[in-house]
Amino acid sequence: MTSCFSSKIYRRNVDISIANGNIYCCVCKLLNHNGHFDKSHVLLYLGTGFVVLKNRKEVVKMLKKVVNFLFELGKLNYTPRSGWQYLGIRDPQSVAEHTARTAQIAFVLAILEGHKNPCHCATVALFHDITEARTIDMNRVSKEYNKTEHQSAHRDQIAGLGVVGDGIAFVWNEFEDEKTRASKIARDADVLEMMLTAKELMSIGYSAAQEWIDSGLPRLETNHGKRIGEEILTADPNEWWKGFKTRVDFSSFVV
Repeated sequence: MTSCFSSKIYRRNVDISIANGNIYCCVCKLLNHNGHFDKSHVLLYLGTGFVVLKNRKEVVKMLKKVVNFLFELGKLNYTPRSGWQYLGIRDPQSVAEHTARTAQIAFVLAILEGHKNPCHCATVALFHDITEARTIDMNRVSKEYNKTEHQSAHRDQIAGLGVVGDGIAFVWNEFEDEKTRASKIARDADVLEMMLTAKELMSIGYSAAQEWIDSGLPRLETNHGKRIGEEILTADPNEWWKGFKTRVDFSSFVV
């Protein structure tokens, strides 16, 4: 393998996993032309090719920013989905809770739609709301009076993350561009998660949540997304557990 170094670098003991274009990063052991382990360089893998970080100090600097970014993602645990507050819910669903089920729905929907890479669809869905760690979740009312710079927030959010930022930018922009099948599946998953939450809220007395279901159904684009949406209309959120019965082994009781 010829690299951008002045000498020839060979790689071995490389732990790389690639499936249908998914992005995986790993650190590889490098040997220089004399067969000695080169401790001053680290090789990372990103999608279609190798990216060389010429100095380990660069890696340390990048990883520090990565850790800060991971802490930032944790803020989504405490960032409310603000639209639900109009129903009088004091402790509404968080953005993190929403994106977790959205990613799961995207995986399921991708399988139903025959997409070759459900994992990629789930990843696109998983990262689609990460800028809300900085912008907060803007509902339909607040958007009328506030301009949210999601693109700017995204650029600042991934600055200095190196290849990690490149990977995140790839899936985030795919969702925003709405051009690929994966993005359409992820967007349908986003709407379906909202509809499911609305149905759950209706089952505990928040009847006005019907508005979220009515507005979500026309937005669905995929074939199975529409069919799942129609099923949600008449579904009982509690049906899955109502069939369970408590089994007590009375033989274990001592009289």
